Amino acid sequence: MAPLPQLPTDNLYKFLALAGVALVLVSGYLQIQAGIVEDRWERDITSKTQILANEVKAMSDTYNRDTAKADSAMLAQKPAWDLAVHRSDSILNEHLNEWWPWKLALETRVIDLWMWWIGWILTLGGFWLWYWKVQRFKDRKLKARTEARERKNVKAAFKNPKA
Repeated sequence: MAPLPQLPTDNLYKFLALAGVALVLVSGYLQIQAGIVEDRWERDITSKTQILANEVKAMSDTYNRDTAKADSAMLAQKPAWDLAVHRSDSILNEHLNEWWPWKLALETRVIDLWMWWIGWILTLGGFWLWYWKVQRFKDRKLKARTEARERKNVKAAFKNPKA
């Protein structure tokens, strides 16, 4: 089994930058998942609302037809109308009680937004600090060493022009 590659966390600044990148990636994944939950919940409530609207329309049509026939028929259908209204209220209350996926998705969106901002701040700040406090000095040393080696090679070439 091949060993896992090690992350370059030899100093705090690189670690901050990589932690920021991880936060940005995780927040993006959670945003996608929250969107899926919202879509599923919205489709569910839309379909149940349509079913309920059809039931209420059918009851209303029956109620209006019977009202036209006689007052006694209206009184007989009144309990059925009340039942339809009660049913619509119970379905609505059921959805309000089951709204936790929606609430969870909204809370996740807020948390994800914070994670996204904090991740970018850590990433940009970590890489900036790493460059300004560590890397540019290493680059200067490497440049000086390379220039010294080139000067040494040039001197050696002048001393021994045949080679």
